[in-house]
Amino acid sequence: NPSCDAPRLRSKLRVLAGMLRTAQRSEAQVKQRGQDFEGECHALEDHLQDVQDKLQDALEAREHLTRVNAGLREQVGVANEQAAVSEDNVTEIERRLEERERDLGKQIA
Repeated sequence: NPSCDAPRLRSKLRVLAGMLRTAQRSEAQVKQRGQDFEGECHALEDHLQDVQDKLQDALEAREHLTRVNAGLREQVGVANEQAAVSEDNVTEIERRLEERERDLGKQIA
């Protein structure tokens, strides 16, 4: 009997319409979450690029400091050699002065 089925069919149709609205809301939420996730991924990619740039800058600074340090070590080595020569010269001058003092002492006596 079609008239008996009509209320049952309307009820089923209302249930199906409700399920469709729920599915549409869920689809919209999933799309929004997908867009949010995509935005977060782009932000993370940008952050990663910044970190990589800073790391590259740090590596370049380290290389520069290594070269500067090597240059300073070389300069310290040269300065130490010069200081040793100067010290030898001072010792030689002191020795000569002592000899002259002895010679003068002998001449006076």
